[in-house]
Amino acid sequence: MKTRVEKDAIGRFQVPSHAYYGIFTARALKNFQLTGIHAPRVFIKALGLIKEACAEVNMDLGLLDKKLCRAIMHAAHEFSEGKFDEYFPIDVIQAGAGTPFNMNANEIIANRAN
Repeated sequence: MKTRVEKDAIGRFQVPSHAYYGIFTARALKNFQLTGIHAPRVFIKALGLIKEACAEVNMDLGLLDKKLCRAIMHAAHEFSEGKFDEYFPIDVIQAGAGTPFNMNANEIIANRAN
């Protein structure tokens, strides 16, 4: 499998080159594969719709560039429709308060928007 190297505060980590997710998700997959059960489709859809709405509100408030916001909104909409479900592999039991779910969604949406 081809990989790319990403870097964060912890160090470097290999991420599959084709994946829309990033280093946080890759680390979570290594550390939190407990049940093999993934988030239900309805949860992923809701998460994408929330991300899309947040981008729109931030644009309306003048906190995000309109072109960038439209790219984020488009990516979040695609995410909510299931286009990137294969890149949302986080286990339902993943410790913490859901941070891996949030970061997985952020990485997919940001990489798609870019």
